Amino acid sequence: MLRHENIKRMFRSSLVVIIIASITGTIGMLVDGILIGRYLGSDALAAYGLISPAFLILHAVGGVFSSGMQALCAGYMGKGKLREANGVFTLTTVLTIGISVIFAAGMALFADPIAAFLGAKGDAAALLPMARDYLVGLSFGLPMILLHQCLQPIMQLDGDKGKVIVSTLVMTVADVVGDLLVVHVFEGGMLGMALTTSVSYLVSMLVYLPHFFRKSSVYRFRLSDVQWSETLPLLTTGLPTALSRFCNTLRSLLLNHLLLALAGSVAVTALSAQSNMNNFFSSISTGISMSTLLVVGVLYGEEDRDGIRSLLQTALRYGAVLVSIAGAVLGIFAPQFVSLYIQPDDKAYAMAVECVRIFAFSMPLHALNNVFINYLQGTRNLKRSHLVCAMNELLAIIASAYVLGNLFGVRGVWMAFPIGKLLTLVTVFVLACISEKRLPKSTGDFLFLPKTFDTTPSREVEVHSASDLQTLAEAMEDMTAELEYAAVRRSLGAVSDVVEDLFQEAGSQKATLCVDVRMRVEDGHLRIRIRDNGPAKDRSLALQQMLKGTGELKYSNTMDTNYLYLTCKAV
Repeated sequence: MLRHENIKRMFRSSLVVIIIASITGTIGMLVDGILIGRYLGSDALAAYGLISPAFLILHAVGGVFSSGMQALCAGYMGKGKLREANGVFTLTTVLTIGISVIFAAGMALFADPIAAFLGAKGDAAALLPMARDYLVGLSFGLPMILLHQCLQPIMQLDGDKGKVIVSTLVMTVADVVGDLLVVHVFEGGMLGMALTTSVSYLVSMLVYLPHFFRKSSVYRFRLSDVQWSETLPLLTTGLPTALSRFCNTLRSLLLNHLLLALAGSVAVTALSAQSNMNNFFSSISTGISMSTLLVVGVLYGEEDRDGIRSLLQTALRYGAVLVSIAGAVLGIFAPQFVSLYIQPDDKAYAMAVECVRIFAFSMPLHALNNVFINYLQGTRNLKRSHLVCAMNELLAIIASAYVLGNLFGVRGVWMAFPIGKLLTLVTVFVLACISEKRLPKSTGDFLFLPKTFDTTPSREVEVHSASDLQTLAEAMEDMTAELEYAAVRRSLGAVSDVVEDLFQEAGSQKATLCVDVRMRVEDGHLRIRIRDNGPAKDRSLALQQMLKGTGELKYSNTMDTNYLYLTCKAV
């Protein structure tokens, strides 16, 4: 039975990077808010809060390009179509820069009306100059902000996760140091704070850019690889990310109106504290769901049903365990976390503690729902992904809040979070019942894969030691005999030699190695994929010499995993 160790390793590798980057980035945002409030005053903090919906909208736009690109690039990589993957990357880069320049110009030219639209008018008109200054300062860095959002997952797909962590750390340090210089040395106000944020993203990009000039990089900016027809699939595949941001924003507005009617601004303050803490604790859930999107895209491209099932099981397990631990920590230490935002003698303090503790119960359910949302997005189940996303972020919570709020007051609104997340999970269960036309019995019943998926003949062998090489050789012989390919025996022999060399090197280095070889027939070709967790090394040249021109070879290092693709023509 396959253990899918390399798939689990890819997931864990991506998970660690995304969590670290997310937490680091969140810390930077928290410090921004603290420094603005402490040194520029409460009015400046209020202006900063007023323009926060603009951040959500901008990140939603970037998220469409970023997540759509992840899914498409990973799918092409799973098929061994590296040039097509690079074409999607180049297309995304062009579109992101073009859209961000247009948005940046609009933000700078129409900063006053945008700030007024966001609330800096009437009784809050005094906040308009500060809100305008921040928007203008941020506009200079907008192309870098959106491009950074797109390049981060590509760095992982291209086997350079270290730069993701370094880049995020450099960005955070540059932002904090720059903010301190603005308030203590330059007295730059809100314009200076925003310019610092823009500069920090530029510095972060300088860390990223050398990667795309390496000869070994799969992803390099080449307009000749672009297929402009990919624009629509890119946008539609990335739409769930934008939908999530939109639903999140609308949910906050509706809950604020409901809480104002039930208990006034005290309840809104309590919800605001919970939302800020959630930004930090949701990093784990974000890491799990985004890792799912990255890895499932590769497996979907390979049409590897068993691998996809193993990935979904792994992601759900991590979501249930890790986020439950995070939720327990948040619930137990809720008073301490709330006191960072609200003084214990404030009227909103006790209400916020109750809000946070009830919200903590929703966190594991939210993580499971997020896994399904990103899994469905990565497997091109966009309608189901949209439905689950809308339920998870908006519909189930708002419906529960209005019903329970009228029955139990503010506490009923807090209860809407875990109940709404549970209703969303029930929705996923119902979707599986409809898809399978029976009650689901295992993880395999939640894959939602089309009937035509993985229907061509294929074999997969997982090699953990030299003793497994005979099993691999036998599987290859069976595949050859079944397909009656006369011209691929040399190719299969070369593959066996490459795998054997891998274990000889691992033995000399006392390393634990796992190699999985997948053979699949498609369009009159035998396609072989060799995946190993050894050090990054391109073996395509050595294999090409063995094949003497009888096969097409491609190599990539994806999420710290070597991929070697071999295509043999039938004769």
